[in-house]
Amino acid sequence: GVSVSTDICQYKCKVFIAADGVESQCAAYMNINTNVQLSDIYSCYEVVARHPLIDRDNIEFDFSYIRKCMGYVWVFPRGDNEANIGLGIVKKDACNTKKMLYSYLESRFKGAEILENKAGAVPVNPLKKPFADRVLIIGDAGRFADPMTGGGIDNALRTAKWASIVINEAFKHNDFTEHQFCRFLNYIENDNMYSLKMQMKLKYVIEQLTVREHTEFFESIIGLLDHNEILSDYFYNSFNNMRNKSRRAVELLMLLKGIAYKKTMIKILYKLLWA
Repeated sequence: GVSVSTDICQYKCKVFIAADGVESQCAAYMNINTNVQLSDIYSCYEVVARHPLIDRDNIEFDFSYIRKCMGYVWVFPRGDNEANIGLGIVKKDACNTKKMLYSYLESRFKGAEILENKAGAVPVNPLKKPFADRVLIIGDAGRFADPMTGGGIDNALRTAKWASIVINEAFKHNDFTEHQFCRFLNYIENDNMYSLKMQMKLKYVIEQLTVREHTEFFESIIGLLDHNEILSDYFYNSFNNMRNKSRRAVELLMLLKGIAYKKTMIKILYKLLWA
């Protein structure tokens, strides 16, 4: 089994699930390679702020920082003119996340009352091996965050689901070896790993775009998504459908209808699907 010692007492179990977030130490304790490149980590700073201009019905995203630091600002309203307002960036050279966020607050919500400050990091490149004998690594601990947005709740729930299935199978067969637990990664690969890899590829492509191409890219996305709601299941299914060449052609034609004559979007799609 597995023995876990804390300040309070010692626990013994047959299976250990590491769900201790982005600063997880558990995977390293289990001799799992947790090395990560700085280019795959978002440096984030967030405040809870109160201001009369904060609209409880509007979630805001500001991508004007993407060219300089490959990042964006989010405003998530909490009600009562309060919001979580944060900035996440990838490029660290000449970029100070806290200063940039406070500069944004000064221009967008001048005089805002700051109720709380917090900082953190979001690794966005999944562990190549999120399992070992009797061990599974899920959620942010396994770096299962969306490479484009840094969002991790959806992927945390998905990886937790597959972990529970694998563990249930392990108890049925009384097999808690790495050979049994590697099925965890197989489930993820068949679920949304393709999407995560495509988003990672898109992140790298966007980093290489010119200012004009950035503008055209985001204007095209806004045009495609205007007044539409895209559910995560549809999003992942669309990516997974592109594995099949015939489905890839159909999906591509549907996308091209919305971005006809947009050279930048066609260039990005080509690099994503074929380059």
